[in-house]
Amino acid sequence: MRLKANKTAQRLTPAVYFLTESGGGVPVKWASLSAVKNCEIEGGDLIVPPETREVRFSGTTDPSSHPVPATHSCVSVDVKRAVTIAGGAKRNQSSIRIRRSWPSRRCW
Repeated sequence: MRLKANKTAQRLTPAVYFLTESGGGVPVKWASLSAVKNCEIEGGDLIVPPETREVRFSGTTDPSSHPVPATHSCVSVDVKRAVTIAGGAKRNQSSIRIRRSWPSRRCW
């Protein structure tokens, strides 16, 4: 995920959605999240240090929350909530850029 650098630490809540033909997304639950680069995991949130411009994490979804089998769907990962940790108000989510990986085949 690429971020606009911020002078304070951030708490980001990642969300994953199974995409539908109508264009909407159905939220599913995370089974696990793991920090890969420039972040830590705390209670399902990503803790991002100040001045960080890129973070990487990996996650596995909970199959019991899937509306359809995962092999028959495409997913989108987004930031549901972004909050500064050291004072201040919520960060404007529009400044967060998500790089998504899409399968090469059509989703439906």
